Amino acid sequence: MLGKSLIHSISNSRRRHSSEVISTRGHLMRRSYSSDMGSLVVFSVDVARCAAFYEKVLGFRSKPEATGDIRLIGDGEEVLVHSIPEGIAKKIEISVPPSPREDTALKPVFNVASLDGALDQVRTTGGVVTDRTFTLEGLTRHDVLDPDGNVIQLRSRLP
Repeated sequence: MLGKSLIHSISNSRRRHSSEVISTRGHLMRRSYSSDMGSLVVFSVDVARCAAFYEKVLGFRSKPEATGDIRLIGDGEEVLVHSIPEGIAKKIEISVPPSPREDTALKPVFNVASLDGALDQVRTTGGVVTDRTFTLEGLTRHDVLDPDGNVIQLRSRLP
């Protein structure tokens, strides 16, 4: 069953690595991160609206597919906004502004160059900026809703 919140990830053979030096109780430590995820599939009732949101918020390039789906391409990452089958889509109601879909086991996290700029784009493209924000390990993080109500997190380095 597809359920209300429809996010699916696909792994990619390309690995992205980064590391940072952090101070913990007076000791310097190097923390390393790697990511195997290169693509995220977001199912949507309104592909064009949802794709415009991710394109503007993440700064990705849009590449429409022959199927009507829209692939958004970033620096080594992509988001595919995929249409929900019509029979299922008829049963899904999206409110304006969207209500959060918190009944999912996933919350995608995206790095953005400017958190303030990305939050402005969320507001102008049909998303919702929530009150949930915090700083952890030198990154400021903010939860937002896409136009379909999927909860995602945007994060950027402290200035």
